[in-house]
Amino acid sequence: MVMAAEAREREERVRKLTFDDVLRMAEIGIIGEVERVELVDGVLVEMSPEGVDHAGAVSELATRLARVYPEGFQMRSQSTLPIGEHSFLEPDVIVREGRWTWPTPADVALVVEVARSSVARDLSEKAGLYAAWGAREYWVVDLVRREVVIHTDPARGRYGSVRAITSGTVEPPGCGTSILLEDLLPPPDLIVG
Repeated sequence: MVMAAEAREREERVRKLTFDDVLRMAEIGIIGEVERVELVDGVLVEMSPEGVDHAGAVSELATRLARVYPEGFQMRSQSTLPIGEHSFLEPDVIVREGRWTWPTPADVALVVEVARSSVARDLSEKAGLYAAWGAREYWVVDLVRREVVIHTDPARGRYGSVRAITSGTVEPPGCGTSILLEDLLPPPDLIVG
């Protein structure tokens, strides 16, 4: 019983960081420009380093999506996405309408994470965070399994529909066209680890 009480007391003394706190920390240099972090429930989480396969897949995906979406949509690569007072993520690609503001779920057509070493986290923790925020469609491009896992129908912190596409095409939401899955994935011999 004493240990449980001590744990509760310690938890009460922990101060959760806010998105604004982290912005200020970056502005004054506490967090460096090149540091890769996300804020999850008030805690800074270090991100995995990016491999050449990941970087290439993100670039190719953003290019392909820019070609299929009509004017008025914007692709943002590895850009901060505030999803609450105490959380922000850095998805690999966001497709959104509008500019110059932090996007709301209504602005965002698609959120994409490209994953090699972070697949488990992207399919569980991040899927829950994006669903709770209200992202209508969330993709995980799994470089190792060579598939795209598509999440739709967010409700109560989870997605009602999750399906893996292992061949053929994927259809980005709201653009009425499709992209060959193979065009989104680096050659198999380029996959690291």
